Amino acid sequence: AEGIIHRAGLLGRDFSDSLLAETYREHSLLHQQKAEYDSAMFYAERGLELFSKYNDTLSISILYSRKARILFLQNRLEESRHFNEAALRMDSLI
Repeated sequence: AEGIIHRAGLLGRDFSDSLLAETYREHSLLHQQKAEYDSAMFYAERGLELFSKYNDTLSISILYSRKARILFLQNRLEESRHFNEAALRMDSLI
């Protein structure tokens, strides 16, 4: 999976911000599952920057939820709550 995500990211850089944003979203999940939380947050932030350009509220909500989960796993509960609430607000817009 990691190799496929990496190749998609290379294509995204050359052809499409949308594909690149989706690649960042998947990179963040992969790093979260490997407990590489700093990397997961890095890719979540990159994805949020791009998804915000397109006002893609579904993907923004997914990444806010992901950030909430990562922060929760790091026992950063107040920050986690903030992103969880933001994701729920986004979900109500969909």
